[in-house]
Amino acid sequence: MLLTEKLYSCKDKLLDCCNVFGEMIPISLNDRVEWVDTAKGIGIILVVLGHIWLMREGYNYIYSFHMPLFFFLSGYIVNFAKYDGLRQFIVVKLNGLVIPYFWFSFFTYLYWVLVERKFSGNEVSPAAAFINIFISPGADQYLPHNPALWFLTCLFIVAIAFYGMASKLKLPHIGILLLLSSAAGYAATLYLPSSFPWSIDVAPTAIVFYGMGFIIKKMKVTFIKSSRRRLWVLCCCVPAGFIISQLNGSVVMADNVYGNYLYFYLGASLGITNVVIIAMLFRKNRALSYLGQNSLIILALHFPIKRAVASLTSKVLDMPLVQMKESFLISGIDTVITILFLLPFIYLIRRQLSFMLGRRPARNRIVEGAGLS
Repeated sequence: MLLTEKLYSCKDKLLDCCNVFGEMIPISLNDRVEWVDTAKGIGIILVVLGHIWLMREGYNYIYSFHMPLFFFLSGYIVNFAKYDGLRQFIVVKLNGLVIPYFWFSFFTYLYWVLVERKFSGNEVSPAAAFINIFISPGADQYLPHNPALWFLTCLFIVAIAFYGMASKLKLPHIGILLLLSSAAGYAATLYLPSSFPWSIDVAPTAIVFYGMGFIIKKMKVTFIKSSRRRLWVLCCCVPAGFIISQLNGSVVMADNVYGNYLYFYLGASLGITNVVIIAMLFRKNRALSYLGQNSLIILALHFPIKRAVASLTSKVLDMPLVQMKESFLISGIDTVITILFLLPFIYLIRRQLSFMLGRRPARNRIVEGAGLS
């Protein structure tokens, strides 16, 4: 009882501090729809860019936070109150994450087997790649047709686990469980030698960011509206996040590789803060919001398209792929081209193939939202 009372006392003090220093925690419940979609739009652009631009400094910075960002946003927007129980929650997440995973896996697998594999020189056999669709291990080498899809099954595991953890617990107890989960995630990096099915080995670390988003939403933290103060925070946090990412080195969440655990959490938290602030500053940007609403489709299809775009660019410029991917300018242009090529697919899937998103076909309307959540 004494420990619980102290935890609740700490919670109240933390709330008071957050309201006083709100500029350091960029969350406002009033404009959730606008800024969350925009944040997902920024995040998915970084995902595509991170898979194209391979200069070490840029790669390290983007990878230090882009996947934690999506787990954070997913936890922020989850609302357990609208579900009748765990069973309904599982059904909704199966429809929203697992069904899209399998549809996009099968389609991109067929493209890889029939077209791309002939040019990529990938040594993974078609049979092994097909079996791995069902196993869904996180490491890239196991899903050669579409490595990015690991996130969908991992998010499913994280969401279900967090529901069991947090649906009936108070925030202090959730915080304690997240600390224990972080420790379990660190132990997994030391003692689990290979990737586990559906990225179960990544889930203890990912759930920490999911829980962070959930807790910040629940705490109803306010945020100072001043754009000037937000810019000041960016001026501090962006350089700090970049420096930390360079000190930490390579982070690959799909492979359960985080470098220094303290640097990882600090760099990821700063990166998330930066994206959320930028999203609030540009929360009315329709292009970013649209990309955010369709971030699931972009995640699921950008890999085969970006590889085709990069190969074409390499031939046009008569430049080796390795050299080309070191250039931020060329990689940035390829990122834009890749996203532009994805727009017709977004329209087609939302209009005619919405079953791929786990939804019933929409006859006379566009299906609302196809973002990662």
